[in-house]
Amino acid sequence: MLGGVEDLFGQAAGSPVVDLPPMSPVKTPSSSPRKAYRTPRGGGDSSHANETEEEQEERRLNKRTTQMLHVMDRTMGSTGSITFFDMTKKHTRKQAAAKFYTLLVLKKQTAIEVEQKEHFSDILITKGPKFNSLVGA
Repeated sequence: MLGGVEDLFGQAAGSPVVDLPPMSPVKTPSSSPRKAYRTPRGGGDSSHANETEEEQEERRLNKRTTQMLHVMDRTMGSTGSITFFDMTKKHTRKQAAAKFYTLLVLKKQTAIEVEQKEHFSDILITKGPKFNSLVGA
């Protein structure tokens, strides 16, 4: 319509139309298969030179779980428990998310037990059946 009334796209009648190039499709992990690149890690570490990305991630994850087990062993003390909030109170959201993922891995390995009384409440972490054997490993 005329007289300054906007059309369906929010443009005033008579305003110039700009032709934009078509958008290229966005590649998502599901649309592109994950390739197993074999690249050496930096620093000249030749012992891991032929690892795939998955193997590197598994090694990093094992390192994180081992570190978290040792930290838990030191901080649980005589009570035998710790809360997730206490573990992450001085961490960024990204670091807390990484710790939460590691927590899930440890739960899957039955190294720890977790309990949450209600939605969005703190998570109580206690030693699981395999905790001591994994800490000693």
